Amino acid sequence: MRRGSQRKSAAGFTLIELLVVIAIIGLLLALLLPAIQRVREASNRMRCGNNLKHLSVAVHNYVNDWKILPRTGNVNNNSGCCDANQPQWCFFARLLPYFERSDLFDRIRSADPSGMGNIDNTTINQATFGNPGSTNPALNPLATQLDFMFCPSDRARAIGVRGAVNFSVQVAMINYGGVEGSNWCWSSAGYNFTDPNKNDCNGLDNGNGMFYRADVRERITLTDVTDGTAYTFMIGERSPELDQHCCTWVYSNMCTATCAIPPNACMLPNMAAPCSGIGQWQERYSFRSRHPGGTQFVMADSSIRFIRETIDLATYRALSTIRLGENVMPPNY
Repeated sequence: MRRGSQRKSAAGFTLIELLVVIAIIGLLLALLLPAIQRVREASNRMRCGNNLKHLSVAVHNYVNDWKILPRTGNVNNNSGCCDANQPQWCFFARLLPYFERSDLFDRIRSADPSGMGNIDNTTINQATFGNPGSTNPALNPLATQLDFMFCPSDRARAIGVRGAVNFSVQVAMINYGGVEGSNWCWSSAGYNFTDPNKNDCNGLDNGNGMFYRADVRERITLTDVTDGTAYTFMIGERSPELDQHCCTWVYSNMCTATCAIPPNACMLPNMAAPCSGIGQWQERYSFRSRHPGGTQFVMADSSIRFIRETIDLATYRALSTIRLGENVMPPNY
């Protein structure tokens, strides 16, 4: 019987050979992992784009029925902030029947105290049926999560539900928001911009894009998008983890954002000024995503565009307005 200094494994390998095999397998896995992650991210980006397409189709179907874009804010006093005892609804809430969620829409408007079943007569508080602090959709319908409003690359689904800014009603989070346009008043980082036609920098309440938090002041139609529907952003990506004012399908003050600020600004939860925290809304009320290098938008013609975070800011702003006549083409990535 032969004796040797090296013991054989049960399969006939020496210990050194076995370690070499394990090392090779580990190296191959290390080489494959980035490729697997790229494939997974490509799939996530495609699913996210499909969600945006779904939202844009709902908008177009609404326009076919009502001849105007779905509006955001309180139609009774043309406001979009900040009172749970007012019907300050996001345009997404008005689109619920076009998302095949008529059941949720009917449940909300059944709280109309007039008995007319009109969402514009129903305040946000009334729509909670006396349970504004509940995160249970069975008690508070505004806590209902909508699967097609989550980007799989983001963590909004894990956040789930949180209190709406300015009051304590619990509302479901989402990853998308309407595009307010390019005018902005409040940035300390140099991103303020005044619309030359409106002579106004208040993009929250007088935006120059397709949606803003008080756009009930205007009856905007697709024919008002004179810059061209293929060249105008409609809805873009946002991340609740990175912005306290993001994002919900419920409330007008948490469902739109500006393109005055570059895409993917303030990506970390806590950064140096002016991005010192998710409550720093002046620098964060904008669009961002977890997709490497940029974020996605759906245009007014329902085409999907990936916009790199390095895009020229003037071009980015021009793509967000509906009738400033900037005449720019969206990058094709």
